[in-house]
Amino acid sequence: MNQQFLTLKYGNKKKLRQKLDGYFGSRNYEVVERSGNQWQVMVPRKLESTEVEGIQEYMKQHYKSTT
Repeated sequence: MNQQFLTLKYGNKKKLRQKLDGYFGSRNYEVVERSGNQWQVMVPRKLESTEVEGIQEYMKQHYKSTT
């Protein structure tokens, strides 16, 4: 598993999991913790920049400020 930090200004754990399910399947990753707008995730492979941008846009559509 690869550790990765995602900077997400908006969102919540439920929405993040929904999006990660689409990339990795249900529970093939772990959302470890959140500190401010930084989410630590353990994923089977590093997310590509386009995938990170997709997550950021998805979270913004379901606006819930994390700060």
